[in-house]
Amino acid sequence: MADPIKVVLVEDSAVALEIMQRLIDSSPEVDVVGTAQDGEQGLAVIAQTDPDVICTDLTMPKMDGLEFT
Repeated sequence: MADPIKVVLVEDSAVALEIMQRLIDSSPEVDVVGTAQDGEQGLAVIAQTDPDVICTDLTMPKMDGLEFT
């Protein structure tokens, strides 16, 4: 079996983050390896986790999703 796809979630809404994490964690082929609440935190998490996929919100404090991308 192949290694799971590593995902980082960047979302400032705790509720949305929880929902996305539960959905992704329900698949054995995908693994949430980190989360962040804004783009600045997201950059640090990415450096630590080396994800395959990054899911980000567009509107966030400090650094929005567009600037983050």
